[in-house]
Amino acid sequence: RDGAGLYHMLVTTEISDEPVSRRRGALAHLTSRDLGSWVQREPLIVPGFADQPECSDYFVWNGWYYLIFSNHGVARYLKSRQPFGIWERPAFDVFDGPMSGVMKTAAWPGGRRIGASFLRRGGYGGNLILREIRQQADGTLTTRFLPELLPDSPGDPPEDFVPLTPGVANADDGSVAIDGSAGFSACRVVHGLTDYFLRLTVEPEAGCRGFGVCVGADQAYSHGMELRMEPWKRKAGWRPTGGSDTAEYERQALYAVEELAGPVTVEMIVKGDVRDVCIGGRKTLITFDPEPVTDGTLILFCHLGRAAFRDITISPVRSEVTRSVRDT
Repeated sequence: RDGAGLYHMLVTTEISDEPVSRRRGALAHLTSRDLGSWVQREPLIVPGFADQPECSDYFVWNGWYYLIFSNHGVARYLKSRQPFGIWERPAFDVFDGPMSGVMKTAAWPGGRRIGASFLRRGGYGGNLILREIRQQADGTLTTRFLPELLPDSPGDPPEDFVPLTPGVANADDGSVAIDGSAGFSACRVVHGLTDYFLRLTVEPEAGCRGFGVCVGADQAYSHGMELRMEPWKRKAGWRPTGGSDTAEYERQALYAVEELAGPVTVEMIVKGDVRDVCIGGRKTLITFDPEPVTDGTLILFCHLGRAAFRDITISPVRSEVTRSVRDT
């Protein structure tokens, strides 16, 4: 209901006379004074995806109006200074990767906003995902881990680094430099945990093609899931260690990740078969390993370039939530 007492309803539907049949999806816009008689107006959006825009969400926050809708389960958002557009589409318009289903948000005390979605496991529903939605000065929205659900302690540095290839040099301060300029170089991180929260900062040199973290691997690097970050593509994504280097694995990837160009903080939760990451405090990406190995093996790597991994800490994750978010 707006300030003039007019009710607005958004309906997932299709335009009947759209000439391109697979691009008819729209959010119909209807208004009413009495909730009984409705007037159909021009569609609020016709986004042009090969799916109807479903599960719409609408809210105003600090002078910005937001419209959220999902296509093929992936939540996207538009922003505007006016209640019903003109809508602006940010360059990075998704809240999470495609494995995060149908994000919905709610206002939270203290001017915060919390998002909830689910980790899709072949259909509808799965593991609950919670994010904190952050508003930037230009109205764009970013996501990060919910602080209330992270470990209370800052974590400990690794026990040791074990080079798997040449090109690995670790320092007394718990950092490690990896030179993969001639190909691929990696080291194993010794820490002794199976479910853990990892935090580190990566400083790639200019021109580095790829760097990242692999979890659930073995010493031969024959299995596991890599978080591979590629600054030249502005892409971060999860991929199996034995996967094809020509495959993009887009259902487990984010694009337009500008944070990869400079020093970037990476926070990662590894719990059971779940692999969840927050990049630069602004982008989140979750997946699960269909063939998990839960021995705690953690590997840092660099491919066709050089990168330094600093400020590495590892904490055990909670087996259950011991503190209420609402109470906090």
